[in-house]
Amino acid sequence: MFRCPFLGFGGRGLRFLDGAYMRAVSPSEMAIFDENCEYLGVCRLILMENAGRAVAAEAANLLGGSVEGRQVVVFSGVGNNGGDGFVAARHLAGMGAKVHVILLGRAKDIRTDEARVNWKILENMRMSVKLSQVRSVDELLAIRDEIVRADLVID
Repeated sequence: MFRCPFLGFGGRGLRFLDGAYMRAVSPSEMAIFDENCEYLGVCRLILMENAGRAVAAEAANLLGGSVEGRQVVVFSGVGNNGGDGFVAARHLAGMGAKVHVILLGRAKDIRTDEARVNWKILENMRMSVKLSQVRSVDELLAIRDEIVRADLVID
């Protein structure tokens, strides 16, 4: 079983088991970063695609280099981080994983155009990606067993 090397937040950063420390970026700093990238000609959809693809690649790495036939659950919210999860789910499905995306909220409440575009793509992939919209603890408990059986859970 995989053990996450992440120990927790220390101040405004991440502390890992190997002693490494990474400063966490605040939401306002990330918004500035995104705006600067856009100014330079890198649109937010490309940023989301790159982030999601990197998450999928790391997921494959954590599962020994291949996700073929593996059960992967992706928890996503209704913001841009959720959109990154949608992209990761698409790439994982393309690599052969059995992917279940659990949207914590309603699709109609997805906040950004970029995340909505990637949710729509997943809706068009219903043959290879399972989608759930969870709005309560009871709805989450209804799919608990599937989450527990997953080879990897991405949050």
